[in-house]
Amino acid sequence: MLWWAFNPTNARLRGAEALPEKVRPAAPPGLVRGEAHPSVVLIDEIDKADPDVPNDLLVSLGSQLFRVDELGREIAAANRVLVFITSNNERSLPAAFLRRCVIHSLAAPDLDRLKLIAKSHFAEEADTSEALFEAVAKTVIEMGSSAEADQTPPSTAEYLDAVRACLTLNVGPGDSKIWRAIRSAVLVKNPQNGAAE
Repeated sequence: MLWWAFNPTNARLRGAEALPEKVRPAAPPGLVRGEAHPSVVLIDEIDKADPDVPNDLLVSLGSQLFRVDELGREIAAANRVLVFITSNNERSLPAAFLRRCVIHSLAAPDLDRLKLIAKSHFAEEADTSEALFEAVAKTVIEMGSSAEADQTPPSTAEYLDAVRACLTLNVGPGDSKIWRAIRSAVLVKNPQNGAAE
């Protein structure tokens, strides 16, 4: 994909020598006039990639150029490419890589933000389910606040999964067996620490 982002015209021709003359290589789905418009590349969860990946990207992203050894040529970006890289901080990234990044950390959403997120995802139920959104959000925030260093606090996605389960099963946070099962299956990521029985 980096090739398509850097130089779509050139990427489209990759392997074209082997095609009959009347066949024109196509762009991948989703590429819309990439030649005229700069690209945005998302490298998601780089901390889960092979440890060499961040350093391997340094030259390519810094110079907007990379070499394809099999073809014996360099591919240069036709336009500047904006690259977003996400990390969950599960593994440290190399200092040389981090020095070349603009780092923006996203704080965990607070109660009001979680409720707003639920309202946007469950718009049809928003008017009648605000109390549920708040109760599940309070549970998620409490679990995040009390999480030990080795525990993974519930994420926004897990909050939404818990809300969806509550809406589907018509239950809310409390002491019911169904809620304990939802909490255990969706929100608790360390079963030995708080799983329902």
